Amino acid sequence: MDPSGASFWVDFLQGMLKPVAALSVVLMAVALSFAQKLKLEGEMIYAIARAFFQLSIIGFVLQFIFAQKNTAWIILAYLFMVLFFTRNKIEASIATGLLYTLLNLSCDFPAWVEIHFFLGSAKKNRGEEEETAE
Repeated sequence: MDPSGASFWVDFLQGMLKPVAALSVVLMAVALSFAQKLKLEGEMIYAIARAFFQLSIIGFVLQFIFAQKNTAWIILAYLFMVLFFTRNKIEASIATGLLYTLLNLSCDFPAWVEIHFFLGSAKKNRGEEEETAE
């Protein structure tokens, strides 16, 4: 594909129709938030940028994987998906304990801090409710 050719730009612009249409719908939501003074514009724009970045990275990774002649890349991607799916299921089924702590420490420290902070504050709130009930 030669970027100086006219057919390149025609194909490019045709491919950009759907993303531009989707972006226009989201920008209407941002404008509506601004008009209604909901003060959600910053969060919405941040979410749009983050989603665009994440989906772009995933698109490049998938394009790389499926462009390979060797099926080992596809199998490796599948194994990673199964690994992360299993990890998320284990985290969801174990409330607390050594395995849960080790998994979070080894895989996702920020999530570990958030979950343990939340669990600690929930236990604290439960204790305060029991004291006021007495």
